[in-house]
Amino acid sequence: MTPVLNEPLSQLSLLFVSASMGFLALALMVFSFELAQLVKTEGATKVITKGERVGFILLWVATIILGTGVVLRGIAASRVPWANMYEFAISTAFLMLLIYLTAMSIKDLKFIATFISGFALVILFASVSLFYVEVKTLMPALQSYWLVIHVVVAVLATGFFSIAAGLHIAYLVKAGNHCQAADERLPDS
Repeated sequence: MTPVLNEPLSQLSLLFVSASMGFLALALMVFSFELAQLVKTEGATKVITKGERVGFILLWVATIILGTGVVLRGIAASRVPWANMYEFAISTAFLMLLIYLTAMSIKDLKFIATFISGFALVILFASVSLFYVEVKTLMPALQSYWLVIHVVVAVLATGFFSIAAGLHIAYLVKAGNHCQAADERLPDS
């Protein structure tokens, strides 16, 4: 049975992915501003500020729109959307955002929102500008259930790795500030 390819639906998917990039860029700007404000006040608060609330709304909207774009790409190709680097990248960005937003309900990780939205934006920009290909059928070597297993594990691993990288960057920034503050308190020789 030959799969039916739907190029107009694929173009609609690209439009959704591009729209999610716009919302991600807005969220990144809001989170960057809030992070700068946090550095000025020298301390994290448990309360979510108005700006952070706007940033998380933008992040949720971007995630929903991106998820719609990924699903539309899969429907356009009549298969899971993981056969090429473009499809892998948009799926990775979607799952990374979904994992992060889900983790936010378990633990307060708002301080890495800037990094996560930045990572996702870079991934989507690269996927749209460098990796985009027209929708096409799978080559026979990839027509196996192992494709689904392999790519799900790879996408999840990349999503979790990105969140861990954001946590480590935040830790290094915080540790760097403590070292700088300690150096300022030392007397001159």
